[in-house]
Formats: sequence, C-alpha cells, structure tokens
Amino acid sequence: MGYERLNCVPFRSTALDAMPAPLSADLRERILAACRSESMRAVARRFRVATTTVHRLANRDTIEPKPHGGGRTPTLTDADRPRFEAFLAENVSMPHAEMAARFEAETGRTVSRQTVQRHVGRWNLTRKKR
Repeated sequence: MGYERLNCVPFRSTALDAMPAPLSADLRERILAACRSESMRAVARRFRVATTTVHRLANRDTIEPKPHGGGRTPTLTDADRPRFEAFLAENVSMPHAEMAARFEAETGRTVSRQTVQRHVGRWNLTRKKR
C-alpha cells in the first residue's frame, strides 16, 4: 500500500525538530487558567499539548521554562591549552589516535582521537608534518 492510498505523508526527522522550543508564557498561563475549570486531559486536547505537559505545569511553582541543562563538561579546558600546545609541538607528525594515547600516557588524562581533533580545530592549532 502506498502513502497516496492511505492519504498520509511519511514522517521525516530533521535536525531542526530535535528539540522543541519551550511553550510561550502566554500559552502556559492560558493552560493553567483552563485547568481550573476543565480536566487536564481536556486542556491538553484543547491546546494540543501532551497531558504530561499540563500535569507538569500544574505542579510547578512558576510558569517560566526551566533553564538549559548545560551539557557535558569539556575534556580539555582553556587551562589545558598551553600543555596541549607544547605536546602538539613535540608530536606534530603523529596521527590523532596515537596522539591521544601518548597524551594519556604522559598526563594521565584520558582523551579520545575525536577530542584531539576537535581541540586542534577549536584552538586553531596547526600541524606541520615533518
């Protein structure tokens, strides 16, 4: 059966729909006001949000969205940059995977090949192979 016969469009995920934006303050206020006279399920249907969203809004102290969680802390920080630059100067012609293994052996800090590659690019460090 083709999609035309079912009269629907296939879902395609993109990077843009990975994380939704928080609900506006106005919508949050209207949802909470509607919760006083209607059931949470009816409110969820009316405003086209998940029932869990309505429950969470009703049980929170504030209508403001929660702040971003932050993310993962970087393996190498700006304080590590001088040590990493000196290490890179000594091991210029070495592949990133070997650099990661040697950096761990010398400093005791575990880094991956991707971490080495990312920080070489992020800090605009150049490697001139011999």
